[in-house]
Amino acid sequence: MARCRCRVRFGSFRWSRKDYAAVMDSPEVQELVRKPAQAISNRLTAGYERPAGEIGTPYVVKPVKGRLARGYIVGTGTHGAMLRELKENAMKKEIDGGGA
Repeated sequence: MARCRCRVRFGSFRWSRKDYAAVMDSPEVQELVRKPAQAISNRLTAGYERPAGEIGTPYVVKPVKGRLARGYIVGTGTHGAMLRELKENAMKKEIDGGGA
């Protein structure tokens, strides 16, 4: 059996959780994180056929807070969108093949 080793040296690089969290929470990085989530939400909403009498935005972008940084998730905002997710897995299909 062959063995392979890979060594990478970063010099004087030191990992800092505090600095990583500060960079990830910066407005520029948050904009980079929010844009794909918003694009997915917009495409899903555009392809959604609203049932009669349904009120509200079918797909919404929600902020989440992790251990080190904040992020965004796409979720359903109405009962009809939730039922569509259960039947068609529209979000998974959009993420896998949507190009966001």
